[in-house]
Amino acid sequence: MLQAQNEEDDKFRTDVLSMLKKQGHASKQSLAFIIESTYTQKKNVKELTPLELKRITSAYSVYHDELEGNSYITELYTEMMNEWEHI
Repeated sequence: MLQAQNEEDDKFRTDVLSMLKKQGHASKQSLAFIIESTYTQKKNVKELTPLELKRITSAYSVYHDELEGNSYITELYTEMMNEWEHI
């Protein structure tokens, strides 16, 4: 199961990088949406599953490190990483 999750995570990251090359600014918005929508959907329970955690970590890595994303998304990500339970 862990191997399948790792493979899915690797595929997600590869797909994201490919999309970035094709869509530029729209890609940045898509990555922000992944993080923001996860935050919105889970803010009442403040818990992330391993798959959700991997997905937002991968999205944030590209959004922040490669696209120099904004501080709003960084605040959401930081809260989910530091204050939420990772189940």
